[in-house]
Amino acid sequence: MHRLCLGLALLPWAAAQDVPAPARYEEARANIQSRIDSAETPGLSLAVMENHQIVWAEGFGQIDLEQDRPATADSIYRLASISKPITATAMMTLVDRGLLDLDKPVNDYLQGCRVIAHRGDAKDVTLRRLANHTAGLPTHWNFFYAPHQPPSRTKSIADYGFCVLPPGQATNYSNLAFGIIDHVVAVTAKASFADYLQTAVLEPLGMRHTGLGAPQDKRDAAAIGYHRVDDEFAVVADYAFDHPGASAVWSSPRDLMGFARLWTGRDDALGSVDGVRILQPASARAMMEPRARDAGSKFGIGWAVGSTDGHPMISHTGGMPGVSTALRIFPDQGHAVAILTNSDNRRPTRETIAEIASLLTEMLPEQPAATAVQAAEAAEKQPGRAAPDRSGTRPVDAAPTIGNRWLGMACHPAGPIPITLDWQDQTSGELTVGDSTVKARLSTESSETMGPLVAWCRVPWPTTDGKFAEASL
Repeated sequence: MHRLCLGLALLPWAAAQDVPAPARYEEARANIQSRIDSAETPGLSLAVMENHQIVWAEGFGQIDLEQDRPATADSIYRLASISKPITATAMMTLVDRGLLDLDKPVNDYLQGCRVIAHRGDAKDVTLRRLANHTAGLPTHWNFFYAPHQPPSRTKSIADYGFCVLPPGQATNYSNLAFGIIDHVVAVTAKASFADYLQTAVLEPLGMRHTGLGAPQDKRDAAAIGYHRVDDEFAVVADYAFDHPGASAVWSSPRDLMGFARLWTGRDDALGSVDGVRILQPASARAMMEPRARDAGSKFGIGWAVGSTDGHPMISHTGGMPGVSTALRIFPDQGHAVAILTNSDNRRPTRETIAEIASLLTEMLPEQPAATAVQAAEAAEKQPGRAAPDRSGTRPVDAAPTIGNRWLGMACHPAGPIPITLDWQDQTSGELTVGDSTVKARLSTESSETMGPLVAWCRVPWPTTDGKFAEASL
């Protein structure tokens, strides 16, 4: 049973005033102000935690240029993909209750829709693989600008829930994977995902500036998103998703420090904050374990897992129209930093978090104990050990080829669309999608996600309402 009320008034990050930067952060602070002054982003809010305590929380610039609303540490921003570890946490509360099994087929939990596999077997699509991006789903994002509304989740899963790679054999980052997870949470909890997330995770942690969407009673703290057009910032219109668990959580930097503390406890304290338990320690540890390295994944359950100078680190970033975000946590030391901006220019976010994280790592001990991440990395480097098989990350190899012709298929809600690529050399060719043929620019630069041959072109693409749009392939 979740304790939904205990300790809410005691949580230290609930205060509503900024915390001035210690002297060691003064240069970083000046650099942030310079980025605001040079109009790299309208606003930026941050929070920094050392040894489980917030030492710096501040806003720069504005979250609303028209209304002249200043940014603060409690300003609320779209988190974009930082939503994923929060959604994964909600899922793990149901694992702790024995209602979900990470390694059972996800189709066991779906209602009104099923995931299918064009390669591999759908029974191998599990919650764990969805959460570490090895389920074989294609890259997916689907934004719906007002007045358009997302379809039902069952329709989106029925239309786009298919494997193009064998589950468990390759890594491909997928937003829809977390749209499927949030649907499973809702079906299992017998509540909307927004309501269950609120009662199981956000309310117990006192995260009053966080929600699926900006909290209605905190709309005056919600940041307006902007995109740079020439020398001006233009407002990004509001939008929704068919994968809210991947992208639709809003939060403030101060709230994110409360969430970060879940992962900085020791032993039995892991998964709880100030006596308020959200996850069992074993579940919290499981979220920080990259168990699919042989498939090329550096993700645990929702978290990107890595290390800095040998110290374990979990993190996530996010980027969408009108927003760029980053969160890094050093679990062993209780250090963390969150950077949220209301522009899709990723440079200020990337540079700011790198600078502050560097200052945090200077405080880490010189010789940490070996971690699970280090052990896995060392095992891969042992003499005689075969390199992980990541051939599944090269989907172009799996399609049949005839001479200078590649034959493939695009999966579309209306039915499969045949694709043919003909080429005479390694730089140009013709791509036929259905009945349309266009010139294509070819590239032979091999990559894990794109394969040894890539075609770039723009083609008429059928939309789900029976019309056509121009698509880049």
